[in-house]
Amino acid sequence: MNTPTTGEIRPNPTQATPEIHTATALSRVQPVNLDALPNSYLLTPVETGAILGVALQTLSTWRCTGRYDLKFIKSGRKVFYKAGDLRAFLERRTHTHTSQQGGKV
Repeated sequence: MNTPTTGEIRPNPTQATPEIHTATALSRVQPVNLDALPNSYLLTPVETGAILGVALQTLSTWRCTGRYDLKFIKSGRKVFYKAGDLRAFLERRTHTHTSQQGGKV
C-alpha cells in the first residue's frame, strides 16, 4: 500500500473537487436530494452541475456571461450555490408548454 509520508497531502481519488472540469467529476458526486436541504445550504459547483445535469464549464460560462439568473456565492476562488437559490432557479425555468417565454407560468 502506498502511504503518504508525514506532511504529504494526497488527494482522495474518490472525492470530486470543483477544480475538476470533467464528466468524471459529475459521475462521482453523491446524489443530492435538493428538497431535503435547507435554503441556506451551500452546494458546490459539482453538486449543482449534477442536479442540473450540466457540465462544470457550463456553470462557469453562466457565471461569467450572466446568461441565466442563477445566483452564486464567490469566496476567493471558491464558488457555491445556495440550495434555496437553486430551487428558485428551477421554479423559474419550469414551463407547462413550449410557447411560454421567460419561465412565466
